[in-house]
Amino acid sequence: MDSTTAAAAASAAQARPSVAKLRRPLSVRTRLALLITLAVAVIIGVQAVIESSIFERGVERDVRENARLTALAVADDFELRRDPIDSEALARTLREFAFGAPSIRSVSIVNTSNANPAVVASTASVEREEAIAAAVAAASRHETISVDPTPVSTIVAVPTLHNGQTYGAAVVTASMGSVAQLRTKGRRVTLWFAPAVVLLLTLIIDLFVRRLIHRPIARIHETMGLAGAGDFSARAPIVRQDEIGEVAAGLNEMLRRLQELNDALQERVDAATGELRVRNQELVETYQRVFALREALGRAEQMAAIERLAQGIFIDQGPAAGVDEDGAGTHLSQRLPVDHVRRFGRRRRVQAHDVGRLQ
Repeated sequence: MDSTTAAAAASAAQARPSVAKLRRPLSVRTRLALLITLAVAVIIGVQAVIESSIFERGVERDVRENARLTALAVADDFELRRDPIDSEALARTLREFAFGAPSIRSVSIVNTSNANPAVVASTASVEREEAIAAAVAAASRHETISVDPTPVSTIVAVPTLHNGQTYGAAVVTASMGSVAQLRTKGRRVTLWFAPAVVLLLTLIIDLFVRRLIHRPIARIHETMGLAGAGDFSARAPIVRQDEIGEVAAGLNEMLRRLQELNDALQERVDAATGELRVRNQELVETYQRVFALREALGRAEQMAAIERLAQGIFIDQGPAAGVDEDGAGTHLSQRLPVDHVRRFGRRRRVQAHDVGRLQ
């Protein structure tokens, strides 16, 4: 009982259609469209990322260079000033430098000649500790210092001279927010623009692929279907002299040869059919002759039976008397000669022998 149930379950499992059988393979056009879409998406995405990165680096480099040039200009202006230093006039000059570049947050002059660094003039109410530390480092090293305290800001410090001695440093704090905004907008534009471009390019490429590849292949497939149905006179149109044109020409040549072979085979079949028709007619006529001879044989056998009957009568009765007109007795052999009966039987036997030979 268990073996019967297991066999039935196995048969049902084999009869159940598998996923591989139900899954329909993708056409060449679909595969090509997917491949083109993937390639275009990758190319556009990589290109957008590279261009965005290059543009961001360019903007960041411009912001840093603008901050450095502003700091140098402030240092040169401070070096030309004479004692006593007017802090209010210096602050107005610093504001003018700050207004000249939108990315600059603050401009300050830091005095590092004393033990405690002090801000001489600044466009900001309170200068950051990172800026003061950068000023001390620039004054002590006698070189331009650039630091990034946060991802959205940068500090450039240039040492300043006054009366031929190191006085401190001109500190410029610039904002890198424009770079961050550019990065955000670039990604947003890429996310919105790239799918539209990919879709548009895919449709355009699919249109060209349909005209250049899909339609000629569809016509070749249609010709193959007609040839499979038995129409060997069908021909595939040769649109272009390329690989697809060569395939169409090869198919046409094969169909031409098949048509010639089919015509030759049809001629042979017609000839064989005609010959069979003639032989069939001959067989019919022969059958008719055999049937006639069988009828003659039947009649011959009947006559032979009559002959044997007549001979038996002559043998059994011997000389038999008859009555003539005068009343005298006459022998029956005088009325039916024996030689005549024997010749008649011999002729029937010859006819029967001929009929048996024809059979």
